[in-house]
Amino acid sequence: MPTPLDSKNLRISSPPISEEKELPFIDPRIKKIVASLLGASIGLGVAGGFCFTAKVSCAVALLVASVALATLGLVVVANSLADRFFPQTLAKVVHAVHATVTDLLAFSFQLLFYAASPLCKERIRTEGDDRPILFVHGYLHNASAWALYMFGDFLGLPTIGFKNTYAVSLPLFCSIERSSEIVRTKLEEIAKATGKTNMVLLGHSMGGLVVTDAAFKLQENNSSGITITHVVTLGTPFKGARGIVDYFGFGENGKQMRPNSEFLTTLQSKLLNAQFKILQVASVNDALVSEDSALIVLSDVNQSRLPVSDVGHAALPLSLSLMDEVVEFLKSETV
Repeated sequence: MPTPLDSKNLRISSPPISEEKELPFIDPRIKKIVASLLGASIGLGVAGGFCFTAKVSCAVALLVASVALATLGLVVVANSLADRFFPQTLAKVVHAVHATVTDLLAFSFQLLFYAASPLCKERIRTEGDDRPILFVHGYLHNASAWALYMFGDFLGLPTIGFKNTYAVSLPLFCSIERSSEIVRTKLEEIAKATGKTNMVLLGHSMGGLVVTDAAFKLQENNSSGITITHVVTLGTPFKGARGIVDYFGFGENGKQMRPNSEFLTTLQSKLLNAQFKILQVASVNDALVSEDSALIVLSDVNQSRLPVSDVGHAALPLSLSLMDEVVEFLKSETV
């Protein structure tokens, strides 16, 4: 279940997305997550105990799984309470631990659902915002990155609040410009299918570069009449990625995400003239894209920035509370 990836440590920078809200002692979703984890832990522990008594070989595995789930539950609770009750230094440590754990879970979730990309092309609901929203995945991924928002309502999870939800799978190693052309073609298909021309783009990691480039191409030459009202980027390397992607990124897109690449330099200069609203989200505990790279400072009044500290790079698209803030941003007045 992806719900343990929920994040409640959102810090909004100027300009703000929404007013500060009075939060419950523990968010109701956190309670459900912890209850599920502890319930599963107890069940596995009991089963492990019986197997141990009966000298069944799976006993150790069951007991280890029980302890792991209980530990995860404690990490989730500690993370949700850290900013209120822990010293600042300790709170940072708790958030870093939570980010590491949830990133591992997010990566496992993404591997598990990787083959489900053909099922994640679209999801049409009966109510919500009429604007189509198109999700674009990151490097080495596909449309299954958004399975939570395509099919989460089947599990009783909150939807992103849009009637027309779409995702696209991009070629693994093609250039970002080629990917943005694929996105533009997808937007034209969506416009024909829905009759809607005002749309929202949301991209994770490299996908943020793709949707930003696509939005600028529509801004410069828009024969289709499509208007991008909002662009949301999650952990997007506007100044380049670091670590594995920086040194070993394969393909043209991998090269383009290296610091100071020609593509990134050009895109940064374009961002000063954006006619659409843009929200940049970054995590201080992102091991692949630094906060400085994902939250570049712009002079445009249409920019909002949202730093978080208790999710990692892979977990950004799966944080329900983070998506709550994104939805608040998307509800703001269109340009």
